[in-house]
Amino acid sequence: MTTAAAYHRDNPSALVEAAYARILSERMNGLPILNPLLSVRAIGFARWHEEWRGIVLTPWCMSLLLLPAEAGNSRPAQPGNQRCYREFPAGTFSFLASSEEEVGPFLSCALISPMAGFACQNDAVLTAEAALIGLSQPPAGEAPRAAEESAVCGRRRFLGIRR
Repeated sequence: MTTAAAYHRDNPSALVEAAYARILSERMNGLPILNPLLSVRAIGFARWHEEWRGIVLTPWCMSLLLLPAEAGNSRPAQPGNQRCYREFPAGTFSFLASSEEEVGPFLSCALISPMAGFACQNDAVLTAEAALIGLSQPPAGEAPRAAEESAVCGRRRFLGIRR
């Protein structure tokens, strides 16, 4: 059993992949929601202020993750139904707190689930890379909104979903 650090000085991509590969084999194995054409991959993890920001791609979901990168930024795992919000140039996004033994505490924002629409791993990786680019782009000509409304609308706009 690995003891996860409270924060990560180095890029946590390998740890994220290990955690989600374990989740796939222990909790998700055999579920019909899985896209058998996809595998677990950590994409684009880079420092964003005091956190590591990147996307985890799995056969069941694509999620934006935030992991603490500095000692003062480590956060205890909160119950999964408590939301917190983070501002990005693209808008405000809603995250759920979680913790896995390989990575410790982290925040997760589901971008796509299920993953049935992807015909291959490369298409899913390209989508994740485009999502990271889009996250850094401010929306064109929109007035600021309340955090909760902005988080829902921001994610839909970010993913190209219309109401």
